[in-house]
Amino acid sequence: MKKLFTSVSIIILFIFFAYACFYIFNDEKMYEQKIIDVKNNLITLEDGKKLNISKDTVVSLFGDEVDFDYLKNHYFAYKAEITARDDEIVKINLTNDVNKITIVAFIKKDAMEDEVQQVKQTLEIVNHVLSVKYITSEEAKEEMSNRGNVFKDILNKLDENPLSSYLLIEVDGNINQIVRYLTNSNVCSVIKY
Repeated sequence: MKKLFTSVSIIILFIFFAYACFYIFNDEKMYEQKIIDVKNNLITLEDGKKLNISKDTVVSLFGDEVDFDYLKNHYFAYKAEITARDDEIVKINLTNDVNKITIVAFIKKDAMEDEVQQVKQTLEIVNHVLSVKYITSEEAKEEMSNRGNVFKDILNKLDENPLSSYLLIEVDGNINQIVRYLTNSNVCSVIKY
């Protein structure tokens, strides 16, 4: 019995030692917060920390890999789980932020640019609106083309761009008032959230 106890103790000590060594010598750090800015190869987190993105950085949305352009265009709509080594990002997984809702307001084809900008500027000062981003139809086409060769081939074969411009609005409340404002603005054709 004493021999069994000693063997089990040695195994437990070995596992503890291996676990401790892994964490002492593993220089990976985990961050779970919002990304507030993406410029060039630098990401700024909500706590002000800046991390570098390399060509080997893996970006995923709910576990499915997406390209870097998707991150650049939609980073503000998600919470990020980031794994970094020596301030260089290894992996980013974009996930839902349960306290926030994203509204997509598709712009009517005949809407004037100044009307769209007025709606955007008005939304930016409304309570509970956290961010507003205007995506033109050309940017939407480029983003869709970056999702794979199938989309790119289809879009390139069309005579005109079928994709609408849209506003991407992140809110943490007051959604009914915001949707009502968008509906009454006569700029939006479809509103999704």
